Parts: sequence; structure tokens; C-alpha cells
Amino acid sequence: MRPGRGLPAAVAVASALALTPLPAAASAPGEARAAAGRCGDPARRPWCDTALTPDRRAALLLARMTGDEKISMLASDDPLGGPLGGFSENAHADTAAGIDRLGVPPVRMADGPAGVRQGRATALPAPIALAAAFDPRAARLYGGTVAWEARHRGNDLVFGPTVDVLRTPRNGRTFEGFGEDPYLSATLGVPWIQGAQAQGVMTSVKHMAVYAQETDRLSLGMNVDPRTLREIYLPPFEAAVKDAGTATVMCGFGRLNGRWACQDGAVLNGILRSEWGFTGFVPSDHTAAQDAAGAANGGLDMELPFGMKYNGLLLKLAVAQKKVTQAAIDGHVRNILRTMFRFGVFDRQAYPNDLSGADRTASRNAARVIEEGAITLLKNDGVLPLQAPRSIALIGRAARQSPSGFGSAKVVPFATVSAQDGPRAARAPGPG
Repeated sequence: MRPGRGLPAAVAVASALALTPLPAAASAPGEARAAAGRCGDPARRPWCDTALTPDRRAALLLARMTGDEKISMLASDDPLGGPLGGFSENAHADTAAGIDRLGVPPVRMADGPAGVRQGRATALPAPIALAAAFDPRAARLYGGTVAWEARHRGNDLVFGPTVDVLRTPRNGRTFEGFGEDPYLSATLGVPWIQGAQAQGVMTSVKHMAVYAQETDRLSLGMNVDPRTLREIYLPPFEAAVKDAGTATVMCGFGRLNGRWACQDGAVLNGILRSEWGFTGFVPSDHTAAQDAAGAANGGLDMELPFGMKYNGLLLKLAVAQKKVTQAAIDGHVRNILRTMFRFGVFDRQAYPNDLSGADRTASRNAARVIEEGAITLLKNDGVLPLQAPRSIALIGRAARQSPSGFGSAKVVPFATVSAQDGPRAARAPGPG
């Protein structure tokens, strides 16, 4: 692997991002602490005591919740957030409403593997370009930049990074991941997550476990032998859990060896939790949940974008029919609450949505540094550097537009400079 270029600049940009102050949980007792966060006074709500462990706080809160309140935690509540995210700066990809009675704050989520998809944002280079730099420090800068903007759009969680291993070049989301090498994907995914979570934003590494193509994704069937699964597809997720401490792991679409990804107990309960010791929560990709009982028993904690399967009617019926135990429901709620406590969501005020008014200089510089490190010259037979050519041919739509992928990685930039406009501006005579 070759080292990334532009390293001093990358370090400078990373330092600038690191200087952005994060809201801190208050250390004062009682009402003073309640004013700092959204949980409330520990004297009346003992789960609001920040001196307790996340596990203990979750247990105390869970014991005070009604059955309906527990079920309400298992699905987000905004079916229009995702579709509107590319148009409105106030449309989060998903929002879990929380429970005001108990001081459970909402969790707001944003798409973000290539930048924040919520109104306008900094369009970072495609993640596959980051992979071309072979530079973990650039990956940390990338994740930190995305999370900084996600936080300034009022989000607590960002959907990224994508570490799906490339198996077919026709996959419509090839650009969104880090290529075909599982070691490279793991090596870049870890600092991406660390950089993002250092900004006070939870991450959701995706899409576990085998998501090989976009076409027919709702009915995709993947047959993978155990050795290939362990050596190719799982290492990036294992590193995200063990080395980066990712807050959440998103399950994807299709079947793996006959089991739907979001109710695959062998992977989500067996490998992810029992083997790797994952203590965060598992959200679904949008509409990926297939069956209420199957998902509840198979390891899904939160259905996105709303409760099509994880709703009061279906889950109560599943419990009444003894297809799902109340202990399983409680376990999913505990996973969500514990993660929220671990990352301080209860113990701070909501992040304000003020990206348009924020100083985005560091974000713009980061995008440029990452792209410069990604540019790779495979061969030069003497043509470069160009010697003041009279004309340069720019061919194709990408010469006039700034190309972008679709779906969760499609970002609406604040401004763009096309390949056609850039050289023209550089050659234009200055004033006077």
C-alpha cells in the first residue's frame, strides 16, 4: 500500500475539526445537571445519574416503561424523512421520537457515507476515492468531517461508513464502499468511525452481513460458505465493532444462506453479539425487516423508517401467541437505551440545526485534501506535466456536471465547480 499524499494538510484540517467544541455532560448534581441535559433530575429519575454505568441506567429506565412505551422505542417515526432529506435541511433521514414522560430524548439520524444528505452539505469525494489513498488518517478526517456536518444539522447518528466488500463492478453502490479488499475496508472503516464518534455523533456501519448488489436487493439471495463469510465479508464489520466501538450496526437487504439479513440470528445474535461482544443496537435499512417475530427473535433492535413490522399490533400479537417473549422485547429496548446512555444522548441538549451559518472552511479543505490524496497516476509516458496547451478536450457529461451516486450517498452540495469551469477560471486574467 502506498502512503496517502497531502499528509501535512490533512493533519492541519483534522486539527481544525478537533478544535470544534462538543457539548459536555454536566458534572453538577440535581437540577443543575438536569438543566444541562434532557434526562431530568436524578432525584426523581435515578437513570439520569451520570455516575452510573450505561447498563445500570438502562435497567432502571426499562423498569419504569410501559409495554407500549417499550414497543415505541423499536421503530423510528418519520416515513418521509429519508425521501425528503435531499431537498429539505429540516428532514432527517429518520427520527426516533423518544418518550417525554421519562426524559428519553429523540434520536435524529442522517444519511452520510459520502456527506450529509439533508438539504445542502459538503459533497466529499466518493468513498472509493478515499480507498485509493490507502490512508487511515484521511479516513479519520473523512468520518470527522461527515459527523461534524451531521451534528450541525441536528443529528445524533449518521448512517456510515459503508464497508460492503465489492464483488461485482456492476453493483450500483460500488462507489459508496472501499473496494474489494476486506483488509483495506477494515483498515479505513475503523478510523472513519473513530473520527466520526469523536465529534459526538454515533455511527452505523453498514450493511451487515453480505450486501453484494443493488439490483433486486429486496429479493437478493446470497449463498456464502462459512470460510468465505469469515475471510471476505465479515472482517470490516468485526473491526468496526472490536477496534472502533461503533454505536450501531445496520443490517441490510436480501437473504444470506436462506435467512433474511435483518432477522439472521446466526449472524446478529451469534457472531455479532455472542462472539464479538457487540453491545450497541442494530437498526434495519429502510423497509428491510420482513417479519415481526422473525426479526424480534433474529436480532433486529430498531426498524427504519417506521414500524411496518415493529408496531404495537404485530409485536403484541407475537407476544400473545408466544412467538416472541417479553424478555426479547426488553432486550432490544435495553440495547437502544444503553447505547444512548453510552454516547451521552440523554446528558446534553439537542444539537442545533445551524450548518448554513457555521464556518465550513475545514470541511471544504478536508474534501480537497482527501481528493488530492486519491488521485492516482498509473502511467506517464511523458505527456505530463502539460506544457501550456492551447486547448484541452473534456468529454462527457461529467465535464459539465459534478457526478454523484444515488441513494443514501447522494449529496446536494452548497456549490460546485465543474471540470470545464475550473480550468477556465484558472486561465482567466486577473483584475487590472
